[in-house]
Amino acid sequence: MVEPIKVGRFIAQNRKNLNLTQKELAEKLGVTDRAVSKWENGRSIPDVGIIESLCKELNISIGEFFAGEKIQEKEYKKETEKMLLASLDEKQLYGVQIVIYILEFVSLELLMLPFQLSEKWPFINRINIIYWILAAVVFFCMCYLDKKMPERKLRNSNKWIQGIEAAVGFLWVVFPIASKERMNIFQGMSIEESIAIGLEIIIGFIIVVGVAVIQSKTRKKEWEEENNSKKPD
Repeated sequence: MVEPIKVGRFIAQNRKNLNLTQKELAEKLGVTDRAVSKWENGRSIPDVGIIESLCKELNISIGEFFAGEKIQEKEYKKETEKMLLASLDEKQLYGVQIVIYILEFVSLELLMLPFQLSEKWPFINRINIIYWILAAVVFFCMCYLDKKMPERKLRNSNKWIQGIEAAVGFLWVVFPIASKERMNIFQGMSIEESIAIGLEIIIGFIIVVGVAVIQSKTRKKEWEEENNSKKPD
């Protein structure tokens, strides 16, 4: 994530290197010297529309602005990409995580679909490879997003998203889509057996979802501690 204090100090450092006062820089950008002071103190960051002009006046790149430090030429592309991704807010990162989970379940379902449909449509067995290739592609996209997007610990810290993902995963395993055998799990059983299995499923569901929620809270706490430790005193 963008660190206002670090960025502010970087703005102040480059302004002083150019022998500019806060007032002189403010006049060049069409803002007040109070706005420049807030930037440099880390109390706010420049509006998106003014960042390009500010970087031009300070002779720095946009990537360096987001990083809050000078970037070596060979590392420029890598760091710029990293800073732009890190500038996403929490809601956007949670949205990315939802997309990742959707891709996960789509890839799993594509993998299992031939087995689930072959009884009804035998010809499906002949094109299994197509489903598996699609599953592999979707799974690769999921892994790529999960690896490349920043703040993985934060993305996995929303209790609602993690709880729903665990619930859907549990139900998908217990009652796979289009699986007659699993959907008719209670058929032909006595009432006692049906109740016993039903209770096992309910207890398993509660445990799986509960663990996912607890883990999400733990990751949230760890992320906050790590984030706070990076902030300068």
